[in-house]
Amino acid sequence: MVSFAQRLLNLGLFLAGWLPAAWVTQVALDAAKQGTCDSLFGPPWLKQQACRICAEDPMIWICTMIFANYVVLYWAVGAVQRSTWLMEAHWCLGPLLTVAYLRMFPSDQEPVPGAPLRQPPLSTRAFFVDTILWTWAARLTHNYLRREQYDLGAREDWRFANVHHAISAAVASACGRLRRRLLASGLPRALRAVVNRATWAAARLLSSRATVSFWVSYLPHLPLVAALCLPIVPLHFSAVQPPAWTRVDTAAAAVCSTGLLLAWVADDALHRFVAANKRTVARGEGALDEYILSTGVWSLCRHPNHLGEQVFWWGVAAWGAYANASWWPLAGAALNSLLMAKVSSMVEERMRAGPRAALFAAYAAHVPCVVPSPLHLLRWLSGHVRPRESIRRALTEQREKLRDDLHGAEPSGWEEASRHPGQVVFEGGESVSSQDDYYMSLAVHSARAGLRAGHGGPFGACVVDAAGEVLAVAHNSVLRDGDPTCHAEIEAVRRACRTQGRTATRGAVLYSTAEPCPMCMAAICWAGVKEVVFGVDRHVAGAGGFPSDWLYEELALPADQRRVPARGGTLHASCAELFDEWQRGSHTRYV
Repeated sequence: MVSFAQRLLNLGLFLAGWLPAAWVTQVALDAAKQGTCDSLFGPPWLKQQACRICAEDPMIWICTMIFANYVVLYWAVGAVQRSTWLMEAHWCLGPLLTVAYLRMFPSDQEPVPGAPLRQPPLSTRAFFVDTILWTWAARLTHNYLRREQYDLGAREDWRFANVHHAISAAVASACGRLRRRLLASGLPRALRAVVNRATWAAARLLSSRATVSFWVSYLPHLPLVAALCLPIVPLHFSAVQPPAWTRVDTAAAAVCSTGLLLAWVADDALHRFVAANKRTVARGEGALDEYILSTGVWSLCRHPNHLGEQVFWWGVAAWGAYANASWWPLAGAALNSLLMAKVSSMVEERMRAGPRAALFAAYAAHVPCVVPSPLHLLRWLSGHVRPRESIRRALTEQREKLRDDLHGAEPSGWEEASRHPGQVVFEGGESVSSQDDYYMSLAVHSARAGLRAGHGGPFGACVVDAAGEVLAVAHNSVLRDGDPTCHAEIEAVRRACRTQGRTATRGAVLYSTAEPCPMCMAAICWAGVKEVVFGVDRHVAGAGGFPSDWLYEELALPADQRRVPARGGTLHASCAELFDEWQRGSHTRYV
Protein backbone atom coordinates (compact mmCIF):
# COMPACT_ATOMS: atom_id res chain seq x y z
CA MET A 1 0.00 0.00 0.00
CA VAL A 2 1.11 3.56 -0.69
CA SER A 3 0.68 6.59 1.54
CA PHE A 4 -2.09 9.13 1.07
CA ALA A 5 0.39 11.76 -0.16
CA GLN A 6 1.82 9.28 -2.66
CA ARG A 7 -1.69 8.48 -3.86
CA LEU A 8 -2.38 12.16 -4.49
CA LEU A 9 0.90 12.49 -6.37
CA ASN A 10 0.15 9.41 -8.49
CA LEU A 11 -3.35 10.70 -9.22
CA GLY A 12 -1.86 13.99 -10.39
CA LEU A 13 0.61 12.14 -12.62
CA PHE A 14 -2.18 9.98 -14.01
CA LEU A 15 -4.29 13.02 -14.93
CA ALA A 16 -1.31 15.03 -16.19
CA GLY A 17 -0.45 12.20 -18.55
CA TRP A 18 -3.43 13.24 -20.67
CA LEU A 19 -2.29 16.85 -21.07
CA PRO A 20 -0.20 16.14 -24.21
CA ALA A 21 -3.40 15.10 -25.99
CA ALA A 22 -4.91 18.54 -25.33
CA TRP A 23 -1.69 20.24 -26.40
CA VAL A 24 -1.46 18.23 -29.63
CA THR A 25 -5.09 19.08 -30.37
CA GLN A 26 -4.33 22.80 -29.97
CA VAL A 27 -1.28 22.54 -32.23
CA ALA A 28 -3.39 20.85 -34.90
CA LEU A 29 -6.08 23.51 -34.54
CA ASP A 30 -3.50 26.26 -35.12
CA ALA A 31 -2.09 24.47 -38.15
CA ALA A 32 -5.52 23.74 -39.61
CA LYS A 33 -7.18 27.13 -39.10
CA GLN A 34 -4.31 29.62 -39.23
CA GLY A 35 -1.39 27.88 -40.90
CA THR A 36 0.76 28.61 -37.81
CA CYS A 37 1.87 26.73 -34.71
CA ASP A 38 1.78 29.44 -32.05
CA SER A 39 0.99 26.86 -29.35
CA LEU A 40 4.55 25.52 -29.61
CA PHE A 41 7.49 26.81 -27.60
CA GLY A 42 10.63 28.09 -29.29
CA PRO A 43 11.90 30.51 -31.94
CA PRO A 44 9.70 31.45 -34.94
CA TRP A 45 11.70 29.38 -37.43
CA LEU A 46 11.18 26.27 -35.30
CA LYS A 47 7.45 26.94 -35.08
CA GLN A 48 7.25 27.38 -38.86
CA GLN A 49 9.13 24.14 -39.46
CA ALA A 50 6.89 22.29 -37.01
CA CYS A 51 3.81 23.71 -38.72
CA ARG A 52 5.08 22.48 -42.08
CA ILE A 53 5.62 19.01 -40.63
CA CYS A 54 2.12 19.10 -39.12
CA ALA A 55 0.61 19.85 -42.50
CA GLU A 56 2.74 17.65 -44.74
CA ASP A 57 3.72 14.56 -42.74
CA PRO A 58 1.49 13.86 -39.73
CA MET A 59 3.21 10.56 -38.87
CA ILE A 60 6.50 12.34 -38.09
CA TRP A 61 4.69 14.63 -35.67
CA ILE A 62 2.81 11.69 -34.16
CA CYS A 63 6.06 9.75 -33.61
CA THR A 64 7.60 12.84 -32.02
CA MET A 65 4.69 13.15 -29.61
CA ILE A 66 4.83 9.44 -28.75
CA PHE A 67 8.58 9.66 -28.11
CA ALA A 68 8.23 12.76 -25.93
CA ASN A 69 5.30 11.35 -23.96
CA TYR A 70 5.77 7.58 -23.74
CA VAL A 71 9.55 7.34 -23.84
CA VAL A 72 10.97 10.48 -22.23
CA LEU A 73 8.25 11.73 -19.87
CA TYR A 74 7.12 8.35 -18.54
CA TRP A 75 10.69 7.08 -18.29
CA ALA A 76 11.71 10.10 -16.21
CA VAL A 77 8.76 9.58 -13.85
CA GLY A 78 9.46 5.84 -13.69
CA ALA A 79 13.14 6.41 -12.95
CA VAL A 80 12.25 8.61 -9.98
CA GLN A 81 9.47 6.34 -8.67
CA ARG A 82 11.29 3.10 -9.63
CA SER A 83 8.12 1.72 -11.22
CA THR A 84 6.60 1.41 -14.70
CA TRP A 85 2.99 1.75 -13.51
CA LEU A 86 2.38 5.03 -15.37
CA MET A 87 3.23 3.51 -18.74
CA GLU A 88 0.78 0.68 -18.17
CA ALA A 89 -1.93 3.08 -17.03
CA HIS A 90 -1.54 5.18 -20.18
CA TRP A 91 -1.06 2.39 -22.71
CA CYS A 92 -4.12 3.71 -24.57
CA LEU A 93 -2.81 7.28 -24.85
CA GLY A 94 -0.84 6.84 -28.10
CA PRO A 95 -3.81 6.01 -30.36
CA LEU A 96 -5.87 8.74 -28.68
CA LEU A 97 -3.13 11.30 -29.37
CA THR A 98 -3.28 10.24 -33.00
CA VAL A 99 -7.07 10.53 -33.12
CA ALA A 100 -7.01 13.96 -31.47
CA TYR A 101 -4.38 15.13 -33.94
CA LEU A 102 -5.95 13.73 -37.11
CA ARG A 103 -9.41 14.92 -36.09
CA MET A 104 -8.30 18.45 -36.98
CA PHE A 105 -7.36 17.60 -40.55
CA PRO A 106 -9.67 17.35 -43.60
CA SER A 107 -10.86 13.89 -44.51
CA ASP A 108 -11.62 14.46 -48.20
CA GLN A 109 -8.48 16.16 -49.48
CA GLU A 110 -4.73 16.19 -48.99
CA PRO A 111 -3.33 19.13 -46.98
CA VAL A 112 -1.71 21.92 -49.01
CA PRO A 113 1.70 23.04 -47.68
CA GLY A 114 1.80 26.63 -46.48
CA ALA A 115 -1.94 27.24 -46.79
CA PRO A 116 -4.51 27.34 -43.99
CA LEU A 117 -6.40 24.07 -43.84
CA ARG A 118 -10.16 23.83 -43.86
CA GLN A 119 -11.86 21.43 -41.46
CA PRO A 120 -14.85 19.87 -43.23
CA PRO A 121 -17.35 17.65 -41.42
CA LEU A 122 -15.90 14.38 -40.15
CA SER A 123 -16.57 11.48 -42.51
CA THR A 124 -18.68 8.53 -41.39
CA ARG A 125 -15.65 6.25 -41.60
CA ALA A 126 -13.46 8.48 -39.43
CA PHE A 127 -16.31 9.02 -36.96
CA PHE A 128 -16.73 5.27 -36.41
CA VAL A 129 -12.97 4.77 -36.09
CA ASP A 130 -12.73 7.52 -33.47
CA THR A 131 -15.69 6.11 -31.53
CA ILE A 132 -14.27 2.58 -31.51
CA LEU A 133 -10.82 3.77 -30.41
CA TRP A 134 -12.25 5.88 -27.58
CA THR A 135 -14.33 2.89 -26.47
CA TRP A 136 -11.20 0.71 -26.52
CA ALA A 137 -9.29 3.28 -24.45
CA ALA A 138 -12.14 3.61 -21.94
CA ARG A 139 -12.34 -0.18 -21.52
CA LEU A 140 -8.59 -0.52 -21.05
CA THR A 141 -8.36 2.34 -18.56
CA HIS A 142 -11.36 1.12 -16.57
CA ASN A 143 -9.96 -2.40 -16.45
CA TYR A 144 -6.61 -1.12 -15.15
CA LEU A 145 -8.21 1.06 -12.47
CA ARG A 146 -10.57 -1.70 -11.37
CA ARG A 147 -7.80 -4.29 -11.23
CA GLU A 148 -5.64 -1.99 -9.11
CA GLN A 149 -8.68 -1.09 -6.95
CA TYR A 150 -8.10 2.56 -7.91
CA ASP A 151 -4.87 2.52 -5.89
CA LEU A 152 -2.69 4.15 -8.55
CA GLY A 153 0.99 3.23 -8.50
CA ALA A 154 0.64 0.71 -5.66
CA ARG A 155 2.40 -2.02 -7.61
CA GLU A 156 4.29 -2.69 -10.80
CA ASP A 157 3.31 -5.30 -13.37
CA TRP A 158 5.21 -8.48 -12.50
CA ARG A 159 6.13 -9.04 -16.15
CA PHE A 160 8.05 -5.76 -16.32
CA ALA A 161 9.72 -6.50 -12.98
CA ASN A 162 10.81 -9.99 -14.07
CA VAL A 163 12.19 -8.79 -17.41
CA HIS A 164 14.08 -5.92 -15.77
CA HIS A 165 15.59 -8.24 -13.16
CA ALA A 166 16.65 -10.85 -15.73
CA ILE A 167 18.25 -8.36 -18.11
CA SER A 168 19.96 -6.42 -15.30
CA ALA A 169 21.47 -9.66 -14.01
CA ALA A 170 22.60 -10.66 -17.52
CA VAL A 171 24.20 -7.26 -18.18
CA ALA A 172 25.96 -7.23 -14.80
CA SER A 173 27.24 -10.77 -15.43
CA ALA A 174 28.54 -9.84 -18.89
CA CYS A 175 30.34 -6.79 -17.49
CA GLY A 176 31.83 -8.96 -14.76
CA ARG A 177 33.17 -11.46 -17.30
CA LEU A 178 34.65 -8.63 -19.36
CA ARG A 179 36.31 -7.15 -16.27
CA ARG A 180 37.85 -10.49 -15.29
CA ARG A 181 39.20 -11.05 -18.80
CA LEU A 182 40.74 -7.60 -18.94
CA LEU A 183 42.33 -7.95 -15.51
CA ALA A 184 43.70 -11.38 -16.45
CA SER A 185 45.27 -10.11 -19.68
CA GLY A 186 48.48 -8.89 -18.03
CA LEU A 187 47.77 -5.16 -17.87
CA PRO A 188 50.10 -2.88 -15.87
CA ARG A 189 49.10 -2.33 -12.27
CA ALA A 190 48.13 1.32 -12.77
CA LEU A 191 46.04 0.46 -15.80
CA ARG A 192 44.44 -2.46 -13.98
CA ALA A 193 43.10 -0.08 -11.33
CA VAL A 194 41.64 2.19 -14.02
CA VAL A 195 40.06 -0.75 -15.87
CA ASN A 196 38.66 -2.12 -12.63
CA ARG A 197 36.99 1.18 -11.71
CA ALA A 198 35.75 1.78 -15.27
CA THR A 199 34.20 -1.66 -15.66
CA TRP A 200 32.53 -1.45 -12.27
CA ALA A 201 31.11 1.96 -13.16
CA ALA A 202 29.93 0.65 -16.54
CA ALA A 203 28.31 -2.36 -14.90
CA ARG A 204 26.45 -0.17 -12.41
CA LEU A 205 25.29 2.19 -15.15
CA LEU A 206 24.28 -0.40 -17.75
CA SER A 207 22.58 -2.75 -15.27
CA SER A 208 20.77 -0.02 -13.36
CA ARG A 209 17.00 -0.03 -13.38
CA ALA A 210 16.79 3.32 -15.17
CA THR A 211 19.01 2.19 -18.05
CA VAL A 212 17.41 -1.22 -18.49
CA SER A 213 13.86 0.10 -18.29
CA PHE A 214 14.60 2.78 -20.91
CA TRP A 215 15.90 0.32 -23.51
CA VAL A 216 13.63 -2.60 -22.68
CA SER A 217 10.29 -1.09 -21.63
CA TYR A 218 10.00 2.52 -22.76
CA LEU A 219 11.89 2.89 -26.04
CA PRO A 220 10.25 -0.18 -27.71
CA HIS A 221 6.90 1.55 -27.23
CA LEU A 222 7.80 4.07 -29.93
CA PRO A 223 7.78 1.62 -32.89
CA LEU A 224 4.94 -0.42 -31.38
CA VAL A 225 2.53 2.46 -30.75
CA ALA A 226 3.53 4.20 -33.98
CA ALA A 227 2.90 1.00 -35.94
CA LEU A 228 -0.49 0.55 -34.28
CA CYS A 229 -1.37 4.11 -35.30
CA LEU A 230 -0.45 3.54 -38.97
CA PRO A 231 -3.96 2.47 -40.09
CA ILE A 232 -5.58 5.41 -38.28
CA VAL A 233 -4.00 7.95 -40.65
CA PRO A 234 -5.53 6.72 -43.96
CA LEU A 235 -8.88 6.22 -42.23
CA HIS A 236 -9.03 9.99 -41.65
CA PHE A 237 -7.65 11.25 -44.93
CA SER A 238 -6.27 9.43 -47.95
CA ALA A 239 -6.30 10.14 -51.68
CA VAL A 240 -7.37 6.58 -52.54
CA GLN A 241 -9.93 5.67 -49.86
CA PRO A 242 -13.52 5.06 -51.03
CA PRO A 243 -15.59 8.22 -50.53
CA ALA A 244 -18.67 6.44 -49.18
CA TRP A 245 -19.37 3.82 -46.51
CA THR A 246 -19.17 0.31 -47.96
CA ARG A 247 -19.78 -3.27 -46.87
CA VAL A 248 -16.09 -3.64 -46.13
CA ASP A 249 -16.38 -0.80 -43.61
CA THR A 250 -19.31 -2.58 -41.99
CA ALA A 251 -17.35 -5.84 -41.77
CA ALA A 252 -14.27 -4.09 -40.34
CA ALA A 253 -16.36 -2.25 -37.74
CA ALA A 254 -18.01 -5.57 -36.80
CA VAL A 255 -14.61 -7.27 -36.35
CA CYS A 256 -13.34 -4.43 -34.14
CA SER A 257 -16.54 -4.47 -32.07
CA THR A 258 -16.30 -8.26 -31.66
CA GLY A 259 -12.73 -7.98 -30.39
CA LEU A 260 -13.72 -5.23 -27.95
CA LEU A 261 -16.67 -7.25 -26.66
CA LEU A 262 -14.59 -10.43 -26.25
CA ALA A 263 -11.84 -8.60 -24.33
CA TRP A 264 -14.38 -6.84 -22.11
CA VAL A 265 -16.26 -10.05 -21.27
CA ALA A 266 -12.99 -11.89 -20.53
CA ASP A 267 -11.60 -9.15 -18.29
CA ASP A 268 -14.92 -8.78 -16.46
CA ALA A 269 -15.14 -12.54 -15.83
CA LEU A 270 -11.56 -12.60 -14.56
CA HIS A 271 -12.20 -9.65 -12.26
CA ARG A 272 -15.32 -11.29 -10.81
CA PHE A 273 -13.46 -14.58 -10.31
CA VAL A 274 -10.56 -12.92 -8.48
CA ALA A 275 -12.94 -10.81 -6.38
CA ALA A 276 -14.96 -13.90 -5.41
CA ASN A 277 -11.76 -15.68 -4.35
CA LYS A 278 -10.74 -12.72 -2.20
CA ARG A 279 -14.15 -12.62 -0.52
CA THR A 280 -14.11 -16.32 0.32
CA VAL A 281 -10.55 -16.07 1.65
CA ALA A 282 -11.56 -13.08 3.79
CA ARG A 283 -14.37 -15.17 5.28
CA GLY A 284 -11.91 -17.95 6.06
CA GLU A 285 -13.52 -20.34 3.59
CA GLY A 286 -10.59 -20.85 1.27
CA ALA A 287 -10.41 -20.24 -2.46
CA LEU A 288 -13.00 -21.42 -4.98
CA ASP A 289 -12.96 -25.13 -5.69
CA GLU A 290 -12.07 -24.66 -9.34
CA TYR A 291 -8.93 -22.51 -8.68
CA ILE A 292 -8.74 -22.02 -12.47
CA LEU A 293 -11.19 -19.80 -14.35
CA SER A 294 -12.53 -22.14 -17.03
CA THR A 295 -16.09 -21.07 -17.77
CA GLY A 296 -17.61 -18.78 -20.40
CA VAL A 297 -15.10 -17.30 -22.83
CA TRP A 298 -12.30 -18.77 -20.71
CA SER A 299 -13.26 -22.16 -22.11
CA LEU A 300 -12.89 -20.79 -25.65
CA CYS A 301 -9.15 -20.24 -25.14
CA ARG A 302 -6.76 -19.78 -22.24
CA HIS A 303 -6.20 -16.09 -22.97
CA PRO A 304 -9.47 -14.69 -24.38
CA ASN A 305 -8.58 -11.14 -23.32
CA HIS A 306 -5.41 -11.34 -25.43
CA LEU A 307 -7.41 -12.83 -28.30
CA GLY A 308 -9.95 -10.00 -28.14
CA GLU A 309 -7.17 -7.40 -28.17
CA GLN A 310 -5.57 -8.96 -31.24
CA VAL A 311 -8.90 -9.28 -33.07
CA PHE A 312 -9.56 -5.59 -32.40
CA TRP A 313 -6.23 -4.39 -33.79
CA TRP A 314 -6.34 -6.72 -36.78
CA GLY A 315 -9.76 -5.25 -37.56
CA VAL A 316 -8.38 -1.69 -37.35
CA ALA A 317 -5.35 -2.67 -39.47
CA ALA A 318 -7.49 -4.32 -42.15
CA TRP A 319 -9.75 -1.29 -42.16
CA GLY A 320 -6.77 1.02 -42.72
CA ALA A 321 -5.35 -1.24 -45.43
CA TYR A 322 -8.69 -1.11 -47.27
CA ALA A 323 -8.90 2.68 -46.97
CA ASN A 324 -5.33 3.15 -48.22
CA ALA A 325 -5.33 0.31 -50.80
CA SER A 326 -1.99 -0.96 -49.42
CA TRP A 327 -0.63 -3.53 -46.97
CA TRP A 328 1.63 -1.40 -44.77
CA PRO A 329 -1.11 -0.58 -42.18
CA LEU A 330 -1.03 -4.29 -41.21
CA ALA A 331 2.48 -3.94 -39.73
CA GLY A 332 1.20 -2.67 -36.39
CA ALA A 333 -1.20 -5.57 -35.87
CA ALA A 334 1.54 -8.08 -36.75
CA LEU A 335 3.98 -6.49 -34.28
CA ASN A 336 1.28 -6.41 -31.60
CA SER A 337 0.53 -10.12 -32.16
CA LEU A 338 4.21 -10.98 -31.63
CA LEU A 339 4.23 -9.01 -28.38
CA MET A 340 0.99 -10.60 -27.15
CA ALA A 341 2.39 -14.06 -27.94
CA LYS A 342 5.35 -13.32 -25.65
CA VAL A 343 3.06 -11.99 -22.91
CA SER A 344 0.86 -15.10 -23.14
CA SER A 345 3.91 -17.37 -22.90
CA MET A 346 5.07 -15.56 -19.73
CA VAL A 347 1.65 -16.12 -18.12
CA GLU A 348 1.75 -19.77 -19.19
CA GLU A 349 5.20 -20.28 -17.66
CA ARG A 350 4.04 -18.71 -14.41
CA MET A 351 0.99 -20.96 -14.20
CA ARG A 352 2.92 -24.13 -15.06
CA ALA A 353 5.60 -23.35 -12.46
CA GLY A 354 3.15 -22.58 -9.66
CA PRO A 355 1.35 -24.82 -7.19
CA ARG A 356 -1.67 -25.04 -9.52
CA ALA A 357 0.40 -26.61 -12.30
CA ALA A 358 -1.56 -29.89 -12.27
CA LEU A 359 -4.89 -28.06 -12.42
CA PHE A 360 -3.64 -25.79 -15.19
CA ALA A 361 -2.41 -28.82 -17.15
CA ALA A 362 -5.89 -30.34 -16.93
CA TYR A 363 -7.32 -27.03 -18.15
CA ALA A 364 -4.78 -26.72 -20.99
CA ALA A 365 -5.53 -30.25 -22.18
CA HIS A 366 -9.03 -29.15 -23.22
CA VAL A 367 -8.59 -25.47 -24.11
CA PRO A 368 -6.22 -23.97 -26.74
CA CYS A 369 -3.80 -21.20 -25.83
CA VAL A 370 -4.97 -18.14 -27.80
CA VAL A 371 -6.43 -18.97 -31.22
CA PRO A 372 -9.11 -21.70 -31.14
CA SER A 373 -9.40 -24.11 -34.05
CA PRO A 374 -12.63 -24.11 -36.11
CA LEU A 375 -13.59 -27.47 -34.57
CA HIS A 376 -13.03 -26.19 -31.03
CA LEU A 377 -15.00 -23.04 -31.85
CA LEU A 378 -17.95 -25.14 -33.04
CA ARG A 379 -17.76 -27.34 -29.93
CA TRP A 380 -17.61 -24.23 -27.74
CA LEU A 381 -20.62 -22.67 -29.45
CA SER A 382 -22.57 -25.90 -28.98
CA GLY A 383 -21.63 -26.07 -25.27
CA HIS A 384 -19.50 -29.25 -25.46
CA VAL A 385 -16.29 -27.71 -24.07
CA ARG A 386 -16.31 -28.37 -20.32
CA PRO A 387 -12.80 -28.16 -18.85
CA ARG A 388 -14.19 -27.52 -15.35
CA GLU A 389 -14.98 -31.23 -14.91
CA SER A 390 -11.36 -32.22 -15.66
CA ILE A 391 -10.07 -29.53 -13.32
CA ARG A 392 -12.32 -30.75 -10.52
CA ARG A 393 -11.11 -34.31 -11.03
CA ALA A 394 -7.49 -33.12 -10.87
CA LEU A 395 -8.30 -31.08 -7.76
CA THR A 396 -9.94 -34.09 -6.11
CA GLU A 397 -6.92 -36.27 -6.90
CA GLN A 398 -4.60 -33.62 -5.48
CA ARG A 399 -6.64 -33.33 -2.29
CA GLU A 400 -6.73 -37.10 -1.85
CA LYS A 401 -2.98 -37.27 -2.26
CA LEU A 402 -2.51 -34.48 0.27
CA ARG A 403 -4.92 -36.16 2.66
CA ASP A 404 -3.01 -39.45 2.52
CA ASP A 405 0.22 -37.64 3.34
CA LEU A 406 -1.09 -35.76 6.36
CA HIS A 407 0.19 -36.64 9.83
CA GLY A 408 -2.35 -36.79 12.62
CA ALA A 409 -5.38 -35.95 10.45
CA GLU A 410 -7.96 -38.60 9.81
CA PRO A 411 -9.34 -38.91 6.25
CA SER A 412 -12.78 -38.02 7.51
CA GLY A 413 -11.38 -34.85 9.02
CA TRP A 414 -9.96 -33.75 5.67
CA GLU A 415 -13.20 -34.50 3.84
CA GLU A 416 -15.14 -32.62 6.51
CA ALA A 417 -12.79 -29.66 6.15
CA SER A 418 -13.37 -29.63 2.40
CA ARG A 419 -17.16 -29.70 2.76
CA HIS A 420 -17.58 -27.37 5.73
CA PRO A 421 -15.10 -24.49 6.03
CA GLY A 422 -14.44 -23.28 9.53
CA GLN A 423 -13.11 -25.01 12.63
CA VAL A 424 -12.31 -28.72 12.34
CA VAL A 425 -11.04 -30.90 15.22
CA PHE A 426 -8.30 -33.37 14.26
CA GLU A 427 -6.79 -36.26 16.15
CA GLY A 428 -5.26 -35.14 19.41
CA GLY A 429 -7.93 -32.50 20.01
CA GLU A 430 -6.17 -29.86 17.92
CA SER A 431 -8.51 -27.32 16.36
CA VAL A 432 -7.38 -25.37 13.29
CA SER A 433 -9.19 -23.58 10.50
CA SER A 434 -9.65 -25.46 7.25
CA GLN A 435 -7.90 -22.62 5.44
CA ASP A 436 -4.73 -22.96 7.52
CA ASP A 437 -5.03 -26.73 7.30
CA TYR A 438 -5.03 -26.67 3.51
CA TYR A 439 -1.96 -24.46 3.21
CA MET A 440 -0.12 -26.40 5.92
CA SER A 441 -0.98 -29.66 4.14
CA LEU A 442 0.83 -28.35 1.06
CA ALA A 443 3.93 -27.84 3.20
CA VAL A 444 3.54 -31.31 4.75
CA HIS A 445 3.15 -32.94 1.36
CA SER A 446 6.25 -31.17 0.03
CA ALA A 447 8.25 -32.10 3.14
CA ARG A 448 7.34 -35.77 2.78
CA ALA A 449 8.20 -35.74 -0.93
CA GLY A 450 11.63 -34.25 -0.19
CA LEU A 451 12.19 -36.66 2.69
CA ARG A 452 11.41 -39.72 0.57
CA ALA A 453 13.64 -38.45 -2.24
CA GLY A 454 16.55 -37.96 0.16
CA HIS A 455 16.77 -34.22 -0.49
CA GLY A 456 17.09 -33.19 3.15
CA GLY A 457 15.36 -32.98 6.52
CA PRO A 458 11.62 -33.35 7.25
CA PHE A 459 10.72 -29.72 6.65
CA GLY A 460 8.32 -28.04 4.22
CA ALA A 461 7.03 -24.51 3.69
CA CYS A 462 4.31 -22.73 1.74
CA VAL A 463 4.07 -18.98 0.94
CA VAL A 464 0.57 -17.48 0.48
CA ASP A 465 -0.18 -13.89 -0.50
CA ALA A 466 -2.87 -11.65 1.02
CA ALA A 467 -5.45 -12.80 -1.54
CA GLY A 468 -5.00 -16.48 -0.65
CA GLU A 469 -2.91 -17.22 -3.74
CA VAL A 470 -0.20 -19.86 -3.18
CA LEU A 471 3.05 -18.27 -4.36
CA ALA A 472 5.45 -21.16 -3.74
CA VAL A 473 5.81 -24.51 -1.99
CA ALA A 474 9.23 -25.97 -1.14
CA HIS A 475 11.02 -28.47 1.10
CA ASN A 476 14.42 -28.78 2.72
CA SER A 477 17.09 -29.57 0.09
CA VAL A 478 20.33 -29.36 2.07
CA LEU A 479 21.52 -32.82 0.97
CA ARG A 480 20.41 -32.55 -2.64
CA ASP A 481 22.06 -29.18 -3.26
CA GLY A 482 24.95 -29.57 -0.82
CA ASP A 483 24.00 -26.18 0.62
CA PRO A 484 23.45 -25.80 4.39
CA THR A 485 21.24 -22.73 3.77
CA CYS A 486 18.65 -24.57 1.65
CA HIS A 487 16.05 -24.74 4.41
CA ALA A 488 12.42 -25.10 3.40
CA GLU A 489 11.43 -21.57 4.41
CA ILE A 490 14.30 -19.96 2.49
CA GLU A 491 13.66 -22.14 -0.56
CA ALA A 492 9.98 -21.17 -0.56
CA VAL A 493 10.80 -17.46 -0.32
CA ARG A 494 13.41 -17.77 -3.08
CA ARG A 495 11.03 -19.60 -5.38
CA ALA A 496 8.24 -17.08 -4.82
CA CYS A 497 10.50 -14.13 -5.59
CA ARG A 498 12.16 -15.74 -8.61
CA THR A 499 8.90 -16.70 -10.31
CA GLN A 500 6.70 -13.77 -9.33
CA GLY A 501 8.95 -10.83 -8.56
CA ARG A 502 11.10 -9.57 -5.70
CA THR A 503 8.20 -7.89 -3.89
CA ALA A 504 5.80 -10.84 -4.15
CA THR A 505 6.34 -11.92 -0.53
CA ARG A 506 5.58 -8.55 1.04
CA GLY A 507 2.50 -8.93 3.22
CA ALA A 508 2.41 -12.70 2.63
CA VAL A 509 1.90 -15.52 5.14
CA LEU A 510 4.44 -18.34 5.41
CA TYR A 511 3.34 -21.80 6.54
CA SER A 512 6.11 -24.04 7.87
CA THR A 513 5.95 -27.55 9.27
CA ALA A 514 8.30 -26.47 12.08
CA GLU A 515 9.21 -23.24 13.83
CA PRO A 516 11.75 -21.42 11.64
CA CYS A 517 15.35 -21.31 12.80
CA PRO A 518 17.07 -17.91 13.29
CA MET A 519 18.55 -18.03 9.77
CA CYS A 520 15.16 -18.66 8.19
CA MET A 521 13.48 -16.11 10.43
CA ALA A 522 15.95 -13.48 9.26
CA ALA A 523 15.20 -14.33 5.62
CA ILE A 524 11.47 -14.17 6.36
CA CYS A 525 11.85 -10.70 7.86
CA TRP A 526 13.96 -9.46 4.94
CA ALA A 527 11.30 -10.77 2.53
CA GLY A 528 8.56 -8.72 4.19
CA VAL A 529 6.42 -11.67 5.28
CA LYS A 530 3.79 -10.42 7.74
CA GLU A 531 2.97 -13.68 9.57
CA VAL A 532 4.39 -17.16 10.15
CA VAL A 533 2.22 -20.21 10.88
CA PHE A 534 4.14 -23.33 11.97
CA GLY A 535 3.21 -26.86 12.94
CA VAL A 536 5.65 -27.89 15.69
CA ASP A 537 7.91 -25.66 17.77
CA ARG A 538 11.70 -25.85 17.93
CA HIS A 539 11.64 -28.10 21.00
CA VAL A 540 9.78 -30.85 19.12
CA ALA A 541 12.15 -30.42 16.18
CA GLY A 542 15.11 -30.61 18.55
CA ALA A 543 13.83 -33.85 20.07
CA GLY A 544 13.54 -35.19 16.53
CA GLY A 545 17.22 -34.62 15.81
CA PHE A 546 17.30 -30.96 14.72
CA PRO A 547 18.20 -28.88 17.81
CA SER A 548 18.31 -25.11 17.40
CA ASP A 549 18.09 -23.85 21.00
CA TRP A 550 21.85 -23.33 21.04
CA LEU A 551 21.52 -20.84 18.17
CA TYR A 552 19.18 -18.66 20.19
CA GLU A 553 21.59 -18.86 23.14
CA GLU A 554 24.52 -17.95 20.89
CA LEU A 555 22.77 -14.89 19.48
CA ALA A 556 22.17 -13.60 23.01
CA LEU A 557 25.95 -13.59 23.73
CA PRO A 558 28.36 -10.79 22.76
CA ALA A 559 29.91 -11.30 19.33
CA ASP A 560 33.36 -12.22 20.69
CA GLN A 561 31.99 -14.84 23.11
CA ARG A 562 30.02 -16.98 20.66
CA ARG A 563 30.93 -20.46 19.48
CA VAL A 564 32.01 -18.84 16.22
CA PRO A 565 33.60 -15.61 17.52
CA ALA A 566 33.32 -12.48 15.40
CA ARG A 567 35.97 -9.74 15.30
CA GLY A 568 35.31 -6.30 13.85
CA GLY A 569 37.31 -3.26 12.79
CA THR A 570 39.44 -4.67 9.94
CA LEU A 571 39.68 -2.16 7.05
CA HIS A 572 36.89 -0.21 8.70
CA ALA A 573 37.31 2.90 6.52
CA SER A 574 37.23 0.99 3.24
CA CYS A 575 34.22 -1.02 4.28
CA ALA A 576 32.37 2.08 5.46
CA GLU A 577 33.14 3.76 2.14
CA LEU A 578 31.06 1.11 0.37
CA PHE A 579 27.96 2.37 2.16
CA ASP A 580 28.78 5.95 1.21
CA GLU A 581 29.10 4.83 -2.41
CA TRP A 582 25.74 3.08 -2.15
CA GLN A 583 24.11 6.23 -0.82
CA ARG A 584 25.57 8.35 -3.62
CA GLY A 585 24.59 5.99 -6.45
CA SER A 586 21.20 5.24 -7.96
CA HIS A 587 20.86 1.74 -6.55
CA THR A 588 17.71 -0.26 -5.98
CA ARG A 589 16.72 -0.25 -2.32
CA TYR A 590 15.32 -3.56 -1.20
CA VAL A 591 14.88 -3.12 2.57
